[in-house]
Amino acid sequence: MKTPDVFGQIIEKIFFKNYYDGVKTFNFTRSDIDETVLSLGLKPPSDIKDVISSFRFRTQLPKCVRDTAGKGMDWIIEKSGDSEWQFILINRSEIKSNSEIKTTPVSDISADLVRDYQKNSEAMLLKQIRFNRLIDRFLEITSYPLLGFDEIYVGIKKDGSQCLIPLQAKGLKDELEYVQLVRDLNWCSVYMIELAPRPVLAKYKGENVIAMMEVTINQEVKRGDVQILQEKHYQLV
Repeated sequence: MKTPDVFGQIIEKIFFKNYYDGVKTFNFTRSDIDETVLSLGLKPPSDIKDVISSFRFRTQLPKCVRDTAGKGMDWIIEKSGDSEWQFILINRSEIKSNSEIKTTPVSDISADLVRDYQKNSEAMLLKQIRFNRLIDRFLEITSYPLLGFDEIYVGIKKDGSQCLIPLQAKGLKDELEYVQLVRDLNWCSVYMIELAPRPVLAKYKGENVIAMMEVTINQEVKRGDVQILQEKHYQLV
């Protein structure tokens, strides 16, 4: 399997082969990937889709690519056909929690389990959410983390129906990312299409204070509209 750095070299070369100042969208195909791998002198990936999946679902695009987007904009990759994809420049929707919401105290059972994590980090927040079952409390459902993932839960509602919960968690010094929300929803639409997604965003607001938001995104992704459906804040005590 190729490393993310090698994938970055491939996608970077494809991007700048097509990019020019002012362009907002352009397509590329599998043959572009094959040609790029050859021109870079790399061994072809065992699965060419790994290159695209890495940046559609998991990884930020290379910094030099992101830097071309301009203020308030982001590049994403979308599927546009059979073995064909599209770079799209989208508006970056700012996602901010409401500082006026009162906090609800929650007994913290995770203190001994997260002591080895960096304080107020994303990794610590993910574990606090899991061990204290904050997804269940927030959405009023029963949830289980998908095997192998800290950021994706399967939820079971009171009527027995199921949903998929992609979780974006950010530490105290980090900002919630619209483009990551897009990547999460892309993943859901490809790998778990049978379950309706209910994206949840979580961020530290202070020492053991966690803001949680259920959001939805406009179907026309280029607009970059994010609507907060509900928001609650929890104080772990």
